[in-house]
Parts: sequence; C-alpha cells; structure tokens
Amino acid sequence: MTSYVFGVWYGFGELTVPGLAGVESAALVVLAASLLVFRTFRERYLLIWILGWLAYSVSNWTLHGAPQGSNPVYLVAIAHAQFVLAVSLFAGAVFVYSHARRLLLPLLAMSVLVMAYAVARAFWWPESFPLRVALEVSYRIIALTAAIQLIRFRWARWEIGPWLLSVSLLALHLDWPPLDAYLPLGFNVLAGLMLGVSTFLVVFDDSKQRTRRLGVINALTTSITRAQQHGPMMVTALEELKALMLAKAAWFRLLENDNMVIVQQIGLSQDFLRERGSVPLDDKFERTLSDATPIVVRTSASDESVRLQLKEEGFHHCVLVPILGKKSVIGVLTLGSRHRLTYTPDEMEFLATTAQQLGLAVENLRLVEQILRSHRQWANTFDSIQDLVLVHDAEFRVMKANQALLQRLGQSPADVAGQPCEAVLPHTGPWTNCPFCDKRGDGFHEAPDPCFGGYSMISTSWLLAADGCVLGMAS
Repeated sequence: MTSYVFGVWYGFGELTVPGLAGVESAALVVLAASLLVFRTFRERYLLIWILGWLAYSVSNWTLHGAPQGSNPVYLVAIAHAQFVLAVSLFAGAVFVYSHARRLLLPLLAMSVLVMAYAVARAFWWPESFPLRVALEVSYRIIALTAAIQLIRFRWARWEIGPWLLSVSLLALHLDWPPLDAYLPLGFNVLAGLMLGVSTFLVVFDDSKQRTRRLGVINALTTSITRAQQHGPMMVTALEELKALMLAKAAWFRLLENDNMVIVQQIGLSQDFLRERGSVPLDDKFERTLSDATPIVVRTSASDESVRLQLKEEGFHHCVLVPILGKKSVIGVLTLGSRHRLTYTPDEMEFLATTAQQLGLAVENLRLVEQILRSHRQWANTFDSIQDLVLVHDAEFRVMKANQALLQRLGQSPADVAGQPCEAVLPHTGPWTNCPFCDKRGDGFHEAPDPCFGGYSMISTSWLLAADGCVLGMAS
C-alpha cells in the first residue's frame, strides 16, 4: 500500500512539473508554501529556511536532471555541496529561531569546510568508501547539532513540531546506494514532506503562543478595569501567568516597610510560606529589586539561604520579574517551574510589560483604598460629633449632614442630599438660604436658633478649593 501511494506521488510529480521527480516536486511545493507562510508571519528564521529549501530543491534537481545513467563528476560535486548548504541553512534557521546566535559563526566555518570537502571528494576520491562515510557523518553532525539545540530550546513545552522537525533533519541524506538499499520506496519524499510540515507546525505553535499572550493581556486588562481591590486582581494575574508560562507555582511579593511580603500566591506549600513569607529587603534571592529586567535563577545556582526551600518545592528554576510602580520597584513577581525551560526574549519582555501594568494597577488601587479608608474615617468622625452639623454648597444645597442632625430631623442622608436648606431645615423664624451663615458669616457666635428654637452656639466655616474658590460652608 505504501509503495502504491508513493508511486502515485512520483507520477503526480511528473505531471505537476515535467522533468521533475516526486522529491523535487515535493520540495517545490513546500518551498511555495513556505513563501506564503513567510508573507504572513515575517519571521527572520523563515527567510533562512526558504533559502535552505531552495538549495535543497536545486540539489535534487541537479542530479535527477542529468541524462539517465549519466552523472558527471562536476554535477555530483555541485549537488553534494548544495545539499550540505541546504542542511547548513536549515541548521542556521534553527539557531536563529532558538536565539542561539553564538552558534552561527561555528556553523559557517563547519559548513564551508564540509562543502569544500564534498567537492574535493567528488572530484578526486569518488569511489573511496571511508571518505564517503566521513562526508555522511560530517553533514549529519550539523543536522544533529541543530536537532539537539531545537529540542533543548522547546523542552517541556509539549509541542510536537520541534520533535518532528528534529527527526526530519536527521532523516535528510544524500543518495548513496549502500544506504538507499535499506530505505523504503519514497523515503526521501516522506522526509521532505515531514520536514516542511514540521516547520509549519513550529510557526503555528509560535503564533498560538502569541495569541495566548494576547489573551492573558486581555484577561488582565479586564481584571484591572473591574477590580476594586488589588487582591482579586493579583489572583487572576497569577492564575493566567502560571498557566501560560507552565509554572508550578507563582507568587507576588510587595514592599512593606523594609520587608518583602508575599501577598498572593498559588502553588506554594505552607512550609515555604512560613519560612519565606516575609524576607528582608536585602535578601539575596530577591536581588532582582536592583534590576529593571526579569532574571532566571536556577535552584542549583541560588543562594544557600533559599536553596533548600526551593528544592523542597520541586523548582528547577525561578523567574523573578520586578514589579515597577510609577517611580520605583514596589515588588517582585516570581514563577517557579519544575522543568527546565528556555525563555525567548519576547516572553521575557511580555513578563516585564505585564508586571509593570500590574505594578501601576496595584499602586492605583492602593491609593483608592487609602482614599476610601480616609473617607470612612472622616465619615465616622463626622457622624460621631454630638452637635448638629450641616454642610452646604455655594447654592445653599445640602451636601452632608451628620447623624445627630439627621436624627433631629427624622430623615435619612438620601432625603436631604442635594436639597435646598430651606426645604430641609424647619422654620421657627424668618430666614432664607441658610439660617446659620446668613447673618454673621464665617465665625463663632451665640444667637437665637431660627430652626429649633432657643439659643445655640453657632460656628460657620467656609469650604475653599485649592484655587481659592468657594465650595460651600459648614455650620
């Protein structure tokens, strides 16, 4: 059945592009699809990948395009050099994708040497078995290095694309009868298609990850908008970031006096909270306060004062992200991960930006909480005064009345708020606007009470805005 399927593919290749076999047609199809993907995503490594596919296609066409039974030495040399170039470009794309640019210079040197060796072997020692084995091993070292780097970069991500791509890189090979005899029909076509499909899976996984980050930002923005206290907002942020970054635990520390105190957490044990719930400001593990960028601290490289607790929690490493307020760092967001993970610059920038937004939101909510607390304290103090107190605006509309006055009037705060003084206060004598500030104005005096009868000690005070405008009067 498999042989029949690949036979059909070879026939399709001949029909699709006359003069090309199935391998070349598959390479051209993947090359065209790669161009479309690059047009959409504009990733730099995709451009290198496209160049690799171009070299791979030309390499196959160079040999298969020769007359049947005729493979001139110069064509073999060119095809082998092009194939090595293709493998090197694929490896370069992997290094750029995994942000391992330090490997690009060694890759360049290795590629030039292997290409030169492939050309020299084809011209002078074409029948040497040991030298051919050396060539096979040489370009596979390049492919193996790229595969290992890719797996290390996406380790513990639970993505099939990197694994499939690594296997596909190792499956690439030059035509060689001693090896081809053990491979099934159509193996090269399958390897090429798998290489192309796995590349697209990697690109789509990255796109999915960016979409998830946007979803987290949207969830945090919604939580910040609706939050009235910083506690629930922090819990939402921890849940979203913990799931996105594949962390085992996440916690917030905020600066309180001279200590860093855990105010919200998910996934930490009670022992850790008891021993590390509050730490000094100069704690060596929390040294990220001196930086403005996230840092990754491996448990094995952490300070001895915290290493044992981190091991007991099962953390391989922790990501510490400073929480920036309007002027300075106000806390630390920490993500503890069980597995070895490699973070991209985009992920670290995302964490830094998210932490800054959370820091501003926490500061604003704390300020609101302080204002509300001050307002409640003022209201309690205002209502605890046993004397009758009335506050009205410049238009003589009631702004506030204390409990003593409301009880005397037998009304609720909602009944008097915004009403004219003439409609709220009783009349035992003639008066207009406000009976207490109408005659004497600002000051303290004793006079007949025009509302409740008898004599009263009356105190009146103007309420002024910061610019000196009259807001009202308290009597």
